[in-house]
Amino acid sequence: MEQPRLRSAILVVGAILVVLYLAAGIVGGALIDFDGDVSDRVLWIVFLVGGAAVLGVGLYLLRDAATMGAAITIAVGALAGGVPLFWTVLVPLVAIALAVTSIVYARGRSRPPATA
Repeated sequence: MEQPRLRSAILVVGAILVVLYLAAGIVGGALIDFDGDVSDRVLWIVFLVGGAAVLGVGLYLLRDAATMGAAITIAVGALAGGVPLFWTVLVPLVAIALAVTSIVYARGRSRPPATA
C-alpha cells in the first residue's frame, strides 16, 4: 500500500538534514577551532559531508523505489551525520527518527497486500 504522505515526510526531513549536514560540515570545518588537531577537523568534515552524500543517495533511491537498500542507505547517512552533532541532541533524534521511519516505510512497501 502506497503511503505518499510518509514518503513525502521522509524526503522533506531527509533533504533538510542533507542541507544541515553540508552546511555544518563546510562551515564548521572552515571556522571551528579544533585546537590545531587536523584529525578532528577531518573527522568532522568526513562524517558530515559524507553523511550528507550517503543520505542524499538514499533519498534519490527512495524516489524511484522504496527498497530496503534505500532505507538502509538513508539510515546510515542520517546516523553518520548525527554523530558529530550529538551535543545538539535534536539533530541525532531527528536522524534516528528518519532512519527508523525509512526502514518501516520500506518494510511496509515490500510486503504483499493482505487479502481478506
